[in-house]
Amino acid sequence: MKKTIAALALTASSSSAFALYAPAAESKTYCLSVYQSETGASYAGTCDQTANNLESKTPVLENGCAVAQIALEASKFQGQKDFNIKIFPCLPPNVAQL
Repeated sequence: MKKTIAALALTASSSSAFALYAPAAESKTYCLSVYQSETGASYAGTCDQTANNLESKTPVLENGCAVAQIALEASKFQGQKDFNIKIFPCLPPNVAQL
């Protein structure tokens, strides 16, 4: 009997937790470069390559990013003025930072 009550309580609490999420009002995809270390670990870049993909006319995949880039989706919910993740754009490819 205790197992049945525990299972019922777990089911009720987990289903109500899922009901709290509202659908995103708007979403945005960031394209991050991928770098590999000598040990084989992969690291994501720190700036958004989306504008550079458009400027250089790089072919993009279904996720909106080029091959060998990570697609990271950010959401903005109703009532929020900013996205939950903010990543600034990369410098254009023909610009050098001094």
